[in-house]
Amino acid sequence: YYITRTWTATDAAGNTASADQRIIVIKTTNALAEVETTASGTKTGTYAATQADDGVCETLAEYVPASGSTKWSVLDHRWIFTVAAGDFVTFYGKAYRPANSDGDDFKLCYSTDGKTYYAMVTVNSATAATQSFELPPTVSGTVYVAAFDTNSAANKAVADRLCVDYLMIQTEGWPAGLVPPGDCHSPQPVNGRTLVGINQALGWTLAPSSQSADLYFGTSAELAESDFKGNQVTTAYAPGGLAYDTAYYWRLDARNANGVITGPVWSLKTQRNPALGALSLHVQSIRLDYVVSGGKYRGRATVKVVNDLGKPVSGATLNGIFTGQYQEYRSVAADSTGTAVIITSSSRSSAPTSFGFRISSSTGPLPYAPADNVLDSTVF
Repeated sequence: YYITRTWTATDAAGNTASADQRIIVIKTTNALAEVETTASGTKTGTYAATQADDGVCETLAEYVPASGSTKWSVLDHRWIFTVAAGDFVTFYGKAYRPANSDGDDFKLCYSTDGKTYYAMVTVNSATAATQSFELPPTVSGTVYVAAFDTNSAANKAVADRLCVDYLMIQTEGWPAGLVPPGDCHSPQPVNGRTLVGINQALGWTLAPSSQSADLYFGTSAELAESDFKGNQVTTAYAPGGLAYDTAYYWRLDARNANGVITGPVWSLKTQRNPALGALSLHVQSIRLDYVVSGGKYRGRATVKVVNDLGKPVSGATLNGIFTGQYQEYRSVAADSTGTAVIITSSSRSSAPTSFGFRISSSTGPLPYAPADNVLDSTVF
Protein backbone atom coordinates (compact mmCIF):
# COMPACT_ATOMS: atom_id res chain seq x y z
CA TYR A 1 0.00 0.00 0.00
CA TYR A 2 1.08 3.63 -0.09
CA ILE A 3 0.48 6.78 1.92
CA THR A 4 0.02 10.20 0.35
CA ARG A 5 0.92 13.28 2.40
CA THR A 6 0.12 16.80 1.23
CA TRP A 7 2.49 19.57 2.34
CA THR A 8 1.35 23.19 2.22
CA ALA A 9 3.55 26.25 2.69
CA THR A 10 2.64 29.94 2.85
CA ASP A 11 5.16 32.75 2.40
CA ALA A 12 5.14 36.19 4.05
CA ALA A 13 3.07 37.64 1.23
CA GLY A 14 0.35 35.09 1.73
CA ASN A 15 1.14 33.03 -1.35
CA THR A 16 0.36 29.35 -0.82
CA ALA A 17 1.82 26.29 -2.56
CA SER A 18 1.32 22.60 -1.93
CA ALA A 19 3.02 19.34 -2.91
CA ASP A 20 2.14 15.68 -2.49
CA GLN A 21 4.56 13.16 -1.03
CA ARG A 22 3.87 9.50 -1.76
CA ILE A 23 5.33 6.94 0.65
CA ILE A 24 5.29 3.43 -0.81
CA VAL A 25 5.17 0.56 1.67
CA ILE A 26 6.54 -2.63 0.14
CA LYS A 27 5.43 -5.95 1.57
CA THR A 28 8.39 -8.28 2.14
CA THR A 29 8.22 -11.96 3.02
CA ASN A 30 11.35 -13.85 4.07
CA ALA A 31 11.57 -17.60 3.50
CA LEU A 32 14.04 -19.64 5.56
CA ALA A 33 15.15 -23.24 5.18
CA GLU A 34 12.54 -25.69 6.48
CA VAL A 35 13.95 -29.10 5.52
CA GLU A 36 17.33 -30.42 4.37
CA THR A 37 18.78 -33.56 2.82
CA THR A 38 22.37 -34.68 2.32
CA ALA A 39 22.95 -36.82 -0.78
CA SER A 40 26.74 -36.89 -0.38
CA GLY A 41 28.72 -35.52 2.52
CA THR A 42 28.37 -35.01 6.26
CA LYS A 43 27.17 -32.09 8.36
CA THR A 44 27.70 -30.56 11.77
CA GLY A 45 24.66 -28.70 13.04
CA THR A 46 21.34 -28.38 11.22
CA TYR A 47 19.52 -26.03 8.89
CA ALA A 48 18.34 -24.12 11.98
CA ALA A 49 21.81 -22.53 12.10
CA THR A 50 21.15 -20.98 8.66
CA GLN A 51 18.03 -19.14 9.82
CA ALA A 52 19.84 -16.22 11.47
CA ASP A 53 22.79 -14.04 10.46
CA ASP A 54 24.58 -14.53 13.76
CA GLY A 55 27.93 -16.17 13.01
CA VAL A 56 26.67 -19.63 14.00
CA CYS A 57 27.17 -21.94 11.04
CA GLU A 58 26.00 -25.25 9.76
CA THR A 59 29.20 -26.93 8.54
CA LEU A 60 29.13 -29.31 5.58
CA ALA A 61 32.02 -31.63 4.69
CA GLU A 62 32.57 -33.55 1.48
CA TYR A 63 32.11 -37.31 1.26
CA VAL A 64 35.34 -39.27 0.76
CA PRO A 65 35.12 -43.05 0.20
CA ALA A 66 36.72 -45.08 2.97
CA SER A 67 38.04 -47.77 0.63
CA GLY A 68 38.76 -48.44 -3.03
CA SER A 69 41.67 -47.74 -5.34
CA THR A 70 40.22 -44.46 -6.62
CA LYS A 71 39.66 -41.66 -4.13
CA TRP A 72 37.56 -38.57 -4.67
CA SER A 73 35.56 -36.02 -2.69
CA VAL A 74 32.07 -34.69 -3.34
CA LEU A 75 29.41 -32.55 -1.65
CA ASP A 76 25.70 -32.63 -2.53
CA HIS A 77 23.49 -31.00 0.12
CA ARG A 78 20.05 -29.43 -0.34
CA TRP A 79 17.75 -27.17 1.65
CA ILE A 80 14.04 -26.68 0.93
CA PHE A 81 12.21 -23.34 1.18
CA THR A 82 8.58 -22.30 0.74
CA VAL A 83 8.66 -19.01 -1.15
CA ALA A 84 5.77 -16.54 -1.33
CA ALA A 85 4.64 -15.19 -4.70
CA GLY A 86 5.50 -11.55 -5.40
CA ASP A 87 6.98 -9.04 -7.80
CA PHE A 88 10.68 -9.52 -6.97
CA VAL A 89 12.42 -12.61 -5.53
CA THR A 90 16.00 -12.44 -4.21
CA PHE A 91 18.27 -15.07 -2.67
CA TYR A 92 20.74 -14.06 0.07
CA GLY A 93 23.46 -16.36 1.34
CA LYS A 94 26.28 -15.82 3.84
CA ALA A 95 28.95 -18.53 3.87
CA TYR A 96 32.66 -19.25 3.62
CA ARG A 97 34.91 -22.16 2.86
CA PRO A 98 38.04 -22.68 4.97
CA ALA A 99 41.33 -22.82 3.06
CA ASN A 100 41.90 -26.21 1.41
CA SER A 101 44.69 -27.96 -0.45
CA ASP A 102 42.94 -28.91 -3.70
CA GLY A 103 41.48 -25.58 -4.79
CA ASP A 104 37.89 -26.65 -4.19
CA ASP A 105 35.11 -24.05 -4.06
CA PHE A 106 31.36 -24.48 -3.61
CA LYS A 107 28.39 -23.41 -5.72
CA LEU A 108 24.98 -22.49 -4.31
CA CYS A 109 22.32 -23.34 -6.88
CA TYR A 110 18.53 -23.25 -7.02
CA SER A 111 15.86 -25.51 -8.49
CA THR A 112 12.08 -25.47 -8.65
CA ASP A 113 11.71 -29.20 -9.40
CA GLY A 114 14.55 -30.72 -7.36
CA LYS A 115 16.23 -32.08 -10.50
CA THR A 116 17.53 -29.24 -12.68
CA TYR A 117 19.70 -26.76 -10.78
CA TYR A 118 20.87 -23.29 -11.84
CA ALA A 119 24.00 -21.67 -10.40
CA MET A 120 23.52 -18.57 -8.26
CA VAL A 121 26.74 -17.74 -6.40
CA THR A 122 30.15 -19.32 -5.75
CA VAL A 123 31.68 -19.48 -2.27
CA ASN A 124 35.41 -19.15 -2.84
CA SER A 125 36.71 -17.23 0.17
CA ALA A 126 37.81 -18.18 3.67
CA THR A 127 36.08 -15.02 4.92
CA ALA A 128 32.31 -15.05 5.44
CA ALA A 129 30.51 -12.76 3.01
CA THR A 130 26.89 -12.19 2.02
CA GLN A 131 26.09 -12.71 -1.65
CA SER A 132 22.78 -12.18 -3.42
CA PHE A 133 21.13 -13.39 -6.60
CA GLU A 134 17.93 -12.19 -8.23
CA LEU A 135 15.67 -15.14 -9.03
CA PRO A 136 13.08 -15.04 -11.81
CA PRO A 137 10.02 -13.18 -10.45
CA THR A 138 7.83 -16.17 -11.32
CA VAL A 139 9.60 -18.35 -8.73
CA SER A 140 7.35 -19.28 -5.79
CA GLY A 141 6.24 -22.30 -3.82
CA THR A 142 8.78 -25.05 -3.15
CA VAL A 143 12.34 -23.96 -3.98
CA TYR A 144 15.43 -26.10 -3.51
CA VAL A 145 18.84 -24.58 -2.74
CA ALA A 146 21.81 -26.92 -3.17
CA ALA A 147 25.48 -26.77 -2.25
CA PHE A 148 27.78 -28.54 -4.72
CA ASP A 149 31.57 -28.69 -4.72
CA THR A 150 33.41 -27.60 -7.87
CA ASN A 151 36.24 -30.16 -7.92
CA SER A 152 35.35 -33.85 -7.80
CA ALA A 153 38.30 -35.15 -9.81
CA ALA A 154 39.96 -38.42 -8.90
CA ASN A 155 42.77 -38.23 -6.34
CA LYS A 156 41.28 -35.07 -4.82
CA ALA A 157 40.37 -36.95 -1.67
CA VAL A 158 40.33 -34.18 0.94
CA ALA A 159 37.03 -33.59 2.75
CA ASP A 160 36.80 -29.84 2.18
CA ARG A 161 34.27 -27.89 4.24
CA LEU A 162 31.60 -25.28 3.60
CA CYS A 163 30.37 -23.16 6.51
CA VAL A 164 26.89 -21.67 6.04
CA ASP A 165 25.76 -18.89 8.36
CA TYR A 166 22.60 -17.57 6.73
CA LEU A 167 20.25 -18.49 3.87
CA MET A 168 17.13 -16.53 2.98
CA ILE A 169 14.86 -15.98 -0.03
CA GLN A 170 13.06 -12.64 0.10
CA THR A 171 9.91 -11.78 -1.84
CA GLU A 172 8.83 -8.18 -2.40
CA GLY A 173 5.24 -7.22 -3.20
CA TRP A 174 4.46 -3.73 -4.52
CA PRO A 175 1.13 -1.87 -4.41
CA ALA A 176 -1.05 -2.44 -7.49
CA GLY A 177 -0.42 0.14 -10.18
CA LEU A 178 2.95 1.17 -8.74
CA VAL A 179 5.05 -1.92 -9.54
CA PRO A 180 8.30 -0.94 -11.28
CA PRO A 181 9.49 -3.01 -14.24
CA GLY A 182 11.30 -6.22 -13.32
CA ASP A 183 14.50 -7.50 -14.93
CA CYS A 184 14.19 -9.77 -17.93
CA HIS A 185 15.42 -13.27 -17.09
CA SER A 186 16.10 -16.77 -18.48
CA PRO A 187 18.33 -15.66 -21.37
CA GLN A 188 18.79 -17.98 -24.31
CA PRO A 189 21.56 -18.85 -24.93
CA VAL A 190 22.21 -19.00 -21.20
CA ASN A 191 24.59 -16.37 -19.85
CA GLY A 192 28.22 -17.26 -20.55
CA ARG A 193 27.43 -19.95 -23.13
CA THR A 194 30.26 -20.75 -25.52
CA LEU A 195 30.27 -22.51 -28.92
CA VAL A 196 27.14 -20.63 -29.97
CA GLY A 197 26.16 -20.90 -33.65
CA ILE A 198 26.69 -17.83 -35.80
CA ASN A 199 22.96 -17.73 -36.69
CA GLN A 200 21.76 -18.10 -33.10
CA ALA A 201 18.73 -16.03 -32.14
CA LEU A 202 18.41 -14.42 -28.70
CA GLY A 203 15.52 -15.19 -26.39
CA TRP A 204 14.41 -14.11 -22.91
CA THR A 205 11.45 -13.91 -20.55
CA LEU A 206 9.83 -10.62 -19.55
CA ALA A 207 9.01 -10.14 -15.89
CA PRO A 208 5.23 -10.02 -15.27
CA SER A 209 5.51 -6.33 -14.35
CA SER A 210 7.35 -5.40 -17.58
CA GLN A 211 5.75 -4.48 -20.89
CA SER A 212 8.76 -4.28 -23.22
CA ALA A 213 12.55 -4.03 -23.17
CA ASP A 214 15.25 -1.93 -24.83
CA LEU A 215 17.86 -4.28 -26.34
CA TYR A 216 21.57 -3.52 -26.55
CA PHE A 217 23.87 -5.97 -28.37
CA GLY A 218 27.55 -5.61 -29.21
CA THR A 219 31.12 -6.86 -28.86
CA SER A 220 32.06 -4.79 -25.80
CA ALA A 221 30.92 -5.42 -22.24
CA GLU A 222 30.57 -1.63 -21.98
CA LEU A 223 27.48 -1.44 -24.18
CA ALA A 224 26.95 1.98 -25.78
CA GLU A 225 24.06 3.80 -27.45
CA SER A 226 25.45 2.63 -30.79
CA ASP A 227 24.63 -0.94 -29.68
CA PHE A 228 20.91 -0.14 -29.23
CA LYS A 229 18.74 -2.51 -31.30
CA GLY A 230 15.37 -0.98 -30.50
CA ASN A 231 12.54 -1.50 -28.06
CA GLN A 232 11.40 -5.13 -28.12
CA VAL A 233 7.77 -6.00 -27.39
CA THR A 234 8.39 -9.67 -28.24
CA THR A 235 10.90 -11.93 -26.47
CA ALA A 236 13.16 -12.91 -29.35
CA TYR A 237 15.70 -11.18 -31.57
CA ALA A 238 17.86 -12.52 -34.39
CA PRO A 239 21.11 -10.53 -34.71
CA GLY A 240 22.20 -12.59 -37.74
CA GLY A 241 25.61 -12.82 -39.36
CA LEU A 242 27.71 -13.22 -36.21
CA ALA A 243 31.46 -13.70 -36.54
CA TYR A 244 33.18 -16.96 -35.61
CA ASP A 245 35.06 -17.24 -32.32
CA THR A 246 33.85 -13.86 -31.05
CA ALA A 247 32.49 -12.73 -27.69
CA TYR A 248 29.22 -10.79 -27.74
CA TYR A 249 27.42 -8.97 -24.94
CA TRP A 250 23.78 -8.00 -24.55
CA ARG A 251 21.48 -6.26 -22.13
CA LEU A 252 17.74 -5.72 -21.79
CA ASP A 253 16.42 -2.62 -20.02
CA ALA A 254 12.84 -3.47 -19.06
CA ARG A 255 10.07 -0.88 -19.26
CA ASN A 256 6.53 -0.32 -18.03
CA ALA A 257 4.34 2.71 -17.34
CA ASN A 258 6.24 3.38 -14.10
CA GLY A 259 9.72 3.61 -15.60
CA VAL A 260 12.72 1.68 -16.88
CA ILE A 261 15.27 -0.56 -15.12
CA THR A 262 18.77 -1.30 -16.38
CA GLY A 263 19.25 -5.05 -16.74
CA PRO A 264 22.34 -7.22 -16.22
CA VAL A 265 24.86 -7.68 -19.02
CA TRP A 266 24.86 -11.20 -20.46
CA SER A 267 27.48 -12.73 -22.71
CA LEU A 268 27.99 -15.47 -25.29
CA LYS A 269 30.85 -16.64 -27.49
CA THR A 270 30.40 -18.08 -30.95
CA GLN A 271 31.91 -21.32 -32.21
CA ARG A 272 35.18 -21.57 -34.05
CA ASN A 273 35.24 -21.74 -37.84
CA PRO A 274 34.57 -25.41 -38.71
CA ALA A 275 37.26 -25.25 -41.39
CA LEU A 276 39.88 -24.96 -38.65
CA GLY A 277 39.06 -28.37 -37.13
CA ALA A 278 38.05 -29.38 -33.63
CA LEU A 279 40.16 -28.50 -30.57
CA SER A 280 38.22 -29.80 -27.54
CA LEU A 281 35.30 -31.89 -26.30
CA HIS A 282 32.54 -31.28 -23.78
CA VAL A 283 29.36 -32.83 -22.38
CA GLN A 284 26.22 -32.16 -24.37
CA SER A 285 23.69 -34.08 -22.26
CA ILE A 286 23.23 -36.42 -19.28
CA ARG A 287 20.18 -38.63 -18.72
CA LEU A 288 19.61 -40.68 -15.56
CA ASP A 289 17.54 -43.80 -15.04
CA TYR A 290 18.09 -47.31 -13.69
CA VAL A 291 18.32 -50.88 -14.97
CA VAL A 292 16.94 -54.04 -13.35
CA SER A 293 18.56 -57.45 -13.60
CA GLY A 294 17.99 -60.44 -11.33
CA GLY A 295 15.95 -58.32 -8.95
CA LYS A 296 18.82 -55.85 -8.51
CA TYR A 297 18.47 -52.14 -9.33
CA ARG A 298 21.51 -50.27 -10.66
CA GLY A 299 21.79 -46.58 -11.48
CA ARG A 300 22.54 -45.61 -15.07
CA ALA A 301 23.84 -42.39 -16.61
CA THR A 302 23.76 -41.93 -20.39
CA VAL A 303 26.21 -39.19 -21.37
CA LYS A 304 26.70 -37.62 -24.80
CA VAL A 305 29.99 -35.89 -25.66
CA VAL A 306 30.68 -33.69 -28.68
CA ASN A 307 33.57 -31.59 -29.92
CA ASP A 308 33.60 -27.82 -30.15
CA LEU A 309 32.05 -28.06 -33.62
CA GLY A 310 29.10 -30.03 -32.27
CA LYS A 311 30.17 -33.40 -33.68
CA PRO A 312 30.12 -36.64 -31.60
CA VAL A 313 33.47 -37.74 -30.15
CA SER A 314 34.22 -41.45 -29.89
CA GLY A 315 36.86 -43.00 -27.64
CA ALA A 316 36.74 -40.36 -24.91
CA THR A 317 36.89 -41.88 -21.42
CA LEU A 318 34.39 -40.19 -19.15
CA ASN A 319 34.98 -40.23 -15.40
CA GLY A 320 31.96 -39.57 -13.24
CA ILE A 321 30.59 -39.81 -9.74
CA PHE A 322 27.25 -41.18 -8.61
CA THR A 323 25.88 -39.50 -5.48
CA GLY A 324 22.95 -40.10 -3.16
CA GLN A 325 21.75 -43.70 -3.04
CA TYR A 326 24.75 -44.79 -5.13
CA GLN A 327 28.16 -43.55 -4.00
CA GLU A 328 30.82 -44.53 -6.48
CA TYR A 329 33.30 -43.38 -9.10
CA ARG A 330 32.98 -44.90 -12.58
CA SER A 331 34.80 -44.63 -15.92
CA VAL A 332 33.45 -45.61 -19.36
CA ALA A 333 34.56 -44.84 -22.93
CA ALA A 334 32.18 -43.20 -25.39
CA ASP A 335 31.14 -45.21 -28.46
CA SER A 336 31.15 -44.11 -32.11
CA THR A 337 28.09 -41.91 -31.51
CA GLY A 338 29.81 -40.08 -28.63
CA THR A 339 27.59 -41.88 -26.10
CA ALA A 340 28.83 -43.41 -22.85
CA VAL A 341 26.48 -45.57 -20.80
CA ILE A 342 27.71 -45.62 -17.19
CA ILE A 343 26.12 -48.15 -14.81
CA THR A 344 26.79 -48.45 -11.11
CA SER A 345 28.56 -51.58 -9.86
CA SER A 346 26.58 -51.44 -6.62
CA SER A 347 22.89 -52.32 -6.60
CA ARG A 348 19.75 -51.97 -4.50
CA SER A 349 16.95 -54.41 -3.77
CA SER A 350 14.34 -51.79 -4.66
CA ALA A 351 14.04 -48.98 -7.20
CA PRO A 352 16.12 -45.88 -6.37
CA THR A 353 14.23 -42.75 -5.40
CA SER A 354 17.03 -40.19 -5.43
CA PHE A 355 20.54 -40.21 -6.83
CA GLY A 356 22.73 -37.87 -8.80
CA PHE A 357 25.55 -38.02 -11.29
CA ARG A 358 28.26 -35.59 -12.29
CA ILE A 359 31.17 -35.64 -14.71
CA SER A 360 34.47 -35.11 -12.91
CA SER A 361 36.93 -35.38 -15.82
CA SER A 362 37.53 -36.83 -19.26
CA THR A 363 40.53 -38.19 -21.15
CA GLY A 364 40.69 -39.04 -24.79
CA PRO A 365 41.28 -37.83 -28.31
CA LEU A 366 40.66 -34.14 -27.50
CA PRO A 367 41.26 -31.98 -24.43
CA TYR A 368 38.28 -31.75 -22.09
CA ALA A 369 36.73 -28.26 -21.83
CA PRO A 370 34.35 -28.35 -18.82
CA ALA A 371 33.51 -24.67 -19.22
CA ASP A 372 31.74 -25.61 -22.47
CA ASN A 373 29.53 -28.28 -20.88
CA VAL A 374 25.85 -27.81 -21.58
CA LEU A 375 25.28 -29.92 -18.45
CA ASP A 376 27.80 -31.42 -16.05
CA SER A 377 25.51 -32.88 -13.38
CA THR A 378 21.91 -33.91 -12.88
CA VAL A 379 19.61 -35.56 -10.33
CA PHE A 380 17.21 -38.50 -10.69
